Amino acid sequence: MVTNDEFARLTGCTYTMASKLRNGARKPSGSLLTRIILVFQLDAQEATEAYAGGAVMFGDYLTRTVFSPTPNEAMEDAG
Repeated sequence: MVTNDEFARLTGCTYTMASKLRNGARKPSGSLLTRIILVFQLDAQEATEAYAGGAVMFGDYLTRTVFSPTPNEAMEDAG
């Protein structure tokens, strides 16, 4: 799972921006969107479609693809 701090550090944005993106309160700039796609190796078309859907849709996309734990991480946390 990626925290807001890690997201901010990896993408070059602020903690506040990471939080707003995650919560669907803001959309990233075009250059930040590109960095997010590259850093987290996201599917560019999927990310662009979520971005086009607005801040809430993009926030949901980030939560699902970047901020949510992987199945292995969830199992480690439980055990």
